[in-house]
Amino acid sequence: MTQNAFNYYLPGWMTASVADHRTEDVLPDHLISTMSGRSEFSAARIEKCYECLSESQLLCIKRFIVWYHGDEDWDDKDVDFALERLHSRLAREQKNT
Repeated sequence: MTQNAFNYYLPGWMTASVADHRTEDVLPDHLISTMSGRSEFSAARIEKCYECLSESQLLCIKRFIVWYHGDEDWDDKDVDFALERLHSRLAREQKNT
């Protein structure tokens, strides 16, 4: 999937996960893995993911991960890494504005 396709479908996937996260369980795992930097994707692709998302989109993803992590038993390292990276990127975005 291209980066543009990922960005295009991400809101729909997140909405489906919020509406019925027991059925739509693939996205949260993939999103947490990608945002943590520990997925099978290359580091360059993960960084591109961060670059293509706006500050409000990154904040929305952060809130989604916090919400989902509270309901599921995740590997804390992946969640912690994802939230740490998101927090760092958001701080950088706010510093640049």
